Amino acid sequence: MDNESYSDRTLITLDSANRPGTLVEVVQLLTELGLCVTKARISSDGGWFVDEFHVTDAGKKVTNERKLRAIRKACALG
Repeated sequence: MDNESYSDRTLITLDSANRPGTLVEVVQLLTELGLCVTKARISSDGGWFVDEFHVTDAGKKVTNERKLRAIRKACALG
C-alpha cells in the first residue's frame, strides 16, 4: 500500500499467485469500506496476478487507521 506517491489517492498493489475469487474479495472489501476505486489495472498471466487500485475515501487519500488496517488485511489474502 502506497500513501506517499499521490497527494489525492492511495495506491494499493497486490502481487500474488492467482486464486479464484481474490479480485472479487478485494473489490468487495474496498466497497464495504466506502472507498471509491478511481483507477484499476488488472494483470494476470494465468498463475500470477498484479492488480493496482487507486482508491479514495470521500475524495481524498485513505487516512482512517481502521480502513488502512482493513486494506492491509485484504492484501494478505491468498
